[in-house]
Order: sequence, then C-alpha cells, then structure tokens
Amino acid sequence: MKKLLFLSVVATSLLSSCSSTFYQVYEVKSNALKQTDNSLVYENEDLKVMYNLWSAGGSMNFIVQNKTGRDLFLDMGQSFFIFNGQATDYFQDREFTSSVSIRVFH
Repeated sequence: MKKLLFLSVVATSLLSSCSSTFYQVYEVKSNALKQTDNSLVYENEDLKVMYNLWSAGGSMNFIVQNKTGRDLFLDMGQSFFIFNGQATDYFQDREFTSSVSIRVFH
C-alpha cells in the first residue's frame, strides 16, 4: 500500500509540474552585428540597437538606445524583419483595446 501511495504522489507531482516552455533556435548571419551577452548589437555614432532573440515565449525583441543629445526619429513604416528572404513589417499600425461588459440584474 505504501508503494502505491508513493507512486501516486510521484505521478501526481510529475504531472502537475509540467510546463509549456519551448525554445526556438535562430541562426543569424551579419557582418554589422556583434554578440554581447545574450544580445546581438548594431551600433553607430547615433544609436545602439540590441536584439534579444531569446525572449520568453520565443518572441524576438529589440531595444533602441539614443546615443545623442537630440531627438531620434525612427520610421517604423520602413523597418523590417527579414526571415529567409521575406520581409515582415515591425510596424503594423494596430491598436489594441479591451472592454468589460457588466450586466446588472434588478
């Protein structure tokens, strides 16, 4: 009986601790990027762009750092992510909204 109880506790803990973590692997080739920590970095005298290809959920994120004392303008309509030769717009001109509907009964 003790063995059955132990096996059921172990099975329950194994099944309840399952997670949906997954990893995506990218191969990136560029002469303009250098690897720093977990980021790929592009840098010139005006800005520094740090690409994080290892974000949670497989998302690709990037950070743009302004290295000047002036405003920096990025034309996101002219910014693209190119994957296997196919360009995808970063900027999709989308708006996200959320709403809550409450029914009141008298």
